[in-house]
Amino acid sequence: KWIEEPVDLLNGLFSAVLGETYLIIPYVALVMSSKMLKIDRHIILTARSLGLNPWQVYLKAILPMSFDSLKICFFISLVWGMGAYVSPLFLGSPDQWTLSIEIQRQVFENINWPRGAALSLLLFTIFLGTCLVLISLARGIKRWL
Repeated sequence: KWIEEPVDLLNGLFSAVLGETYLIIPYVALVMSSKMLKIDRHIILTARSLGLNPWQVYLKAILPMSFDSLKICFFISLVWGMGAYVSPLFLGSPDQWTLSIEIQRQVFENINWPRGAALSLLLFTIFLGTCLVLISLARGIKRWL
């Protein structure tokens, strides 16, 4: 089906997520491309000559060698996403806020420093918990690879 009415790309959740993705992708691409360029092409050619299809080459040769840079990309994205301020502020609607925006509002607009400090601690706790979960998941996946 064709789009029958204009899509609202400003002041919404979709635009905020799209803007944040637009900010994160260059850093992820930089880290991943630097690692992918260091992978020896002979390994890929050898895997192909042993009868592996392209998906098997990726899963059995490329992914284990680039897993560490994939973890770095995940954490870069997590840091940018947790501290999302500019993109949701300018592209999102006033009803949609991130914890970073609420911390800024409490500290600078409402002059409610204790609440801003509590929200900052909450953001840090969520970030730390997410990092610990991701680290344990990465260890499990690394054993599987």
